[in-house]
Amino acid sequence: MINKIIVIVATICISFSIDIFVPNDYDTIQEAVDAAINGDRIILDAGNYAENVVIENKDIIIGSKYLTTGDEFYILTTRIVGDSDKGASVTFKNIISNEAGLIGLTVNQNLIFGGCWGGLPVIPSLGGAIACIDGASPRIENIEIFGTMANLGAGIAINDSDPIITAVTIDGTEARNRGAGIYLSNSNSEITAVTITNSYAYDFGGGIYMTNSSPIIKHVDISNSLANRGGGMFINFSNPTMKYNTLHSNSAEYRGGGIYC
Repeated sequence: MINKIIVIVATICISFSIDIFVPNDYDTIQEAVDAAINGDRIILDAGNYAENVVIENKDIIIGSKYLTTGDEFYILTTRIVGDSDKGASVTFKNIISNEAGLIGLTVNQNLIFGGCWGGLPVIPSLGGAIACIDGASPRIENIEIFGTMANLGAGIAINDSDPIITAVTIDGTEARNRGAGIYLSNSNSEITAVTITNSYAYDFGGGIYMTNSSPIIKHVDISNSLANRGGGMFINFSNPTMKYNTLHSNSAEYRGGGIYC
């Protein structure tokens, strides 16, 4: 009789979240994103980053040194500037939770002229500065956005996603279609302490446009914004919860200078 001893060896792999520094560890934000794993933070030195960044299926945080110091100086001095013909400057896509985030920086856009638009800039269809699509629900906090353009959601575009948006300023954005400040479709986002000013939508929703959505909107200020309908806000087949918001000095070329629903 032969006795057999079976030894089972279990290998336990433990991964630790780390801080990745750009440009010290990687030259570009996208290189750092590609190398990062869930839980990592990507910390950017102050400066301009001329790239379009895509975060897909990763719970990571991208931020300026505001993350580590709390110094608001870094919010305006750390900028992501994507080319308008390559999509939103920052895109979160597919299944991403609220553990991911974009925190403490400025997002701008480098307008590219030409193409089928002739002398007009070639702009993204969805999201000029930031796009959250297909189940991407990061935190977007302490962000400055100005001068960006898109067909839908020139500032922030949200489609089938539920990001948490806090302490964001959107100024001087322009949508050729809807939602110059924020565009929401099929979204239950939380939007708090957001300021939208001087934004213009050719069609609907100079400040915020929503359709098939039930967002929570609190302490939001929308002013000096313009649209064909809904200069401040356009609500379409939606059920928002709204508290402590201020809409003033907005106008519409047709109806709903403040809110159209």
